[in-house]
Amino acid sequence: MLKPNLSPLKFSQAVGFSGLLLALTLILHSAFSLWFILIIFTALGWFLLQQQANNNNKAFYKVTVLQVNIAAALILLALIFTIRQAGVLSFMLQMLLLAATCRLLLLQRATEHQQLIWVQYFLLASCFILHQSMLMALVIFALIGLNLYLHFQLFAPVKARLQQRSISQSLIIIIPLWLASFILFPRLAPFWQIPNVNMASTGLGDTIDPGSIEQLVQNDSVAFRVEFEQHAPAQHQLYWRAKLYESFDGRSWHVVESADKVQPTHAIAGKQSVNTTKQQQLTYKVIAEPSQQQSLFALADPVQSMGPVQILPTGIVQANTLISQRLPYQISSIEQPVTLVSKAEQTRNLKLANGNNASKQFAEQLFSRYPTAEGFVAALAEHFNQEPYFYSLRPPLLGKNSIDQFIFETRTGFCSHYASAAAFMLRSVGIAARVVGGYQGGTWYPAQNYLQVTQREAHAWVEYLVDDKWYRFDPTAAVAPERVMQDLSAALTAEQRLLLNSGWQQLSWVNDLRQQWRHLDYYWSVWVLGFDTEQQLDIWRTLKRYLWQLALSILVLFAIIALIIIVLKRKKQRHGQAVATLLMQQYVPILWQSKAQSSSVSAYLQQLSLTYPNESELLNQLSKCYEQALYQQDAAALAALKQMLRRNKKRLRRFFRMVQNT
Repeated sequence: MLKPNLSPLKFSQAVGFSGLLLALTLILHSAFSLWFILIIFTALGWFLLQQQANNNNKAFYKVTVLQVNIAAALILLALIFTIRQAGVLSFMLQMLLLAATCRLLLLQRATEHQQLIWVQYFLLASCFILHQSMLMALVIFALIGLNLYLHFQLFAPVKARLQQRSISQSLIIIIPLWLASFILFPRLAPFWQIPNVNMASTGLGDTIDPGSIEQLVQNDSVAFRVEFEQHAPAQHQLYWRAKLYESFDGRSWHVVESADKVQPTHAIAGKQSVNTTKQQQLTYKVIAEPSQQQSLFALADPVQSMGPVQILPTGIVQANTLISQRLPYQISSIEQPVTLVSKAEQTRNLKLANGNNASKQFAEQLFSRYPTAEGFVAALAEHFNQEPYFYSLRPPLLGKNSIDQFIFETRTGFCSHYASAAAFMLRSVGIAARVVGGYQGGTWYPAQNYLQVTQREAHAWVEYLVDDKWYRFDPTAAVAPERVMQDLSAALTAEQRLLLNSGWQQLSWVNDLRQQWRHLDYYWSVWVLGFDTEQQLDIWRTLKRYLWQLALSILVLFAIIALIIIVLKRKKQRHGQAVATLLMQQYVPILWQSKAQSSSVSAYLQQLSLTYPNESELLNQLSKCYEQALYQQDAAALAALKQMLRRNKKRLRRFFRMVQNT
């Protein structure tokens, strides 16, 4: 059994261990409290200062085991008190990192690294719970390599070095086995989720107010990606529903959490009746980025789903748990209005808050001229289109009666301003209406065959009720049709486009490089993260179907490999023989002139050693090295032969010249 290196801890090793724990803290920071991160940083800084002082033979205060244990107990007690807010998994990760840091502070000799090494392996594996991007995977694999190197230094002799050839040979064996295990071994479901993790969520929140979406669209990170089984819909049809905002307090719209969790019978029947029209269904696969929410994305009226998701009666798709990892799911939708769930839903979307009286009066006057829902919506769209309303990323701030102020004073807003005003005025005339939050559009990449939707495509529009059907109305399309037909930047002025692309984002080559990396990251999601049990079963079914052909191919492959090995060995043998003979011919060519053709070199040298005892030692050594290099392909003997011939070149030539002349 290998024993650890008992030499004192080197400063380079101290930097390696503390750097690894620092990197782990940064990678897992979203699961940690800020005060805990500051404690870890302080402890690591203290450890490095202590090791530097030891390296320079300077005095430095050393913490004792008792002090470290007391501090760890107090920190652990604080973590226990915050477990409800942080969650069990976060508590476990913080406890492991705390244990590793305490172990590091008390290290004196390399033999004490064993516990730390294995805890770091576990923490590195845990990083994949929170991060699934290709870039983070490369960073984590690099850190695993660093931990392996530190592990090697722990067990290797003092002056040992890594053998590149041995590492390469091991990788040649390990990588195919690793790939085979990934592809063929059973896929296990995750042993845990991340309940109640106190992490920052991304995407749309449960409240929309003037200014919320404007801030979100300045974020260019990916929200989700989509693959379509058939052709992709047109840009203006890509309305990705995510949240329904049905409660209005006079300024902000809110999601009603407890609404319609039980699906009524008529909604189920409606869903089943439309499932028969397969040709009208649009089927697509979505890969959603982690958001720490349950809200997902779907077009029109979703009727079927595959994956850990559920379709609510309102047509909203939700994940079964918080989305803490990339989540692939499949949806089939029909381009039709969503059906009313219940009378309670209708009543909820007719409620008006106090205030904004001018907007109410304006809506009533307009409705007296256009007394149908369709006519009123068309009149609103025409009003926004014909009057001097403006689409802007930086609208003026609004006060208490935000709808009145927007409609009659500022007339400048973003999608949430127009959707909020339109929904309010619809309710003012007795038409049930709600604000829908989601994403509109996306960028299609034909070479990669997927649609990429970023936070920049965040959007808000309106759904209004006619004959128990919720119809879509996007007032933004009346003010800035470029936003819907093209993209957000097409609807903005050159000055406001700078708000979207500031700094390095204005460099086209940087954006191109960034997008190419996103493509690679997408393939990583599809081929690695998206490799599920069904795909694995397909591989097993294919292998079973072609079992005999596969067995025959493997036998042929092994036969070819064996033949190549035999040929290479013979070639190596001939090469070794040729090198040994060439060396003798190069340094003592006169030998071939002296010996008889029927006599071998070894036999001739042994004969001469008997005839000339003064040279017998040199001749016997020469014969022995020559035979080993010639017949045993001994590399060491070949090197010894070359060295012997080089040192005794003149002596051997004089000797064989003398033999030839006698």
